[in-house]
Amino acid sequence: MLRKLFWFLVLLALVAFVWFTWYDWEFILDRGPKLFIEAKANPYNTTALRGQYGDSYGPLNTLFTGLAFVGLAVTIIMQIEESAKRDKQQKEESAKRDKEHTEDNFELNFYKQLDALRSYIVSLSLARTLPNTALFTITGRAVLQRIWVEFFNSFTTEAIALDDLQAYMNRYSKFFHGGEEILAPYFRLLYYVFRYIDRSKITDKQEYADIVRAELSPAELQFLMANCLTDEGEKFKPLVEKYHLLKHVPKELPGITFPAIQNQFNVSAFED
Repeated sequence: MLRKLFWFLVLLALVAFVWFTWYDWEFILDRGPKLFIEAKANPYNTTALRGQYGDSYGPLNTLFTGLAFVGLAVTIIMQIEESAKRDKQQKEESAKRDKEHTEDNFELNFYKQLDALRSYIVSLSLARTLPNTALFTITGRAVLQRIWVEFFNSFTTEAIALDDLQAYMNRYSKFFHGGEEILAPYFRLLYYVFRYIDRSKITDKQEYADIVRAELSPAELQFLMANCLTDEGEKFKPLVEKYHLLKHVPKELPGITFPAIQNQFNVSAFED
């Protein structure tokens, strides 16, 4: 807009210059020599004659005054335009700094929460007795795997219909509450990590969700799928679907067909 105004004023000045020159040209060339001759003939009237000749340049004086105004206007316009450019550049730099600050803070808190989840998994310990009554202890992520195996094996002793989702979830809920001291904190910490990603202002949320998903074992994915269908896990289900957390879930499930549970989720949960 300012640049268009600048060229408009320049064009206006050129038009004014041409018009004033054309309007006064005949008088300057014709009347000027005559005034000079009259001044020679009547030297006592020289001042008045020169004044008349000088007045013939009045339109040109007006023109140069106008050009000076145009120059001032152009200078102001250029200063305004330069100021607008500086303001825009400062805003862009400020937005860039804010984005970098936001991402730095996000990463710091993200890895703090992820480390809290990792530390909890490392701290897990489960004591079990072998058939010969020997006692052994399972630690770390293997605890979650062991719990899933025990849930899996429970269906060999008490089978249910392979398409009976309600019976399957009743079995899972009973099993979950039996190991709630281990599973409940695990799912809470896992949920908090993904909720933090989802509520952040960063643009590449999926990238951080993939970092967490890559750490989940097959047993954890199967647990997560079942847990999302409970009252305790219903808030987690939209995040599971949004960030494709079940992409690598094993399709072999205890006591039920995979499609029976798969159909309870949006297809995005299993996509890349």
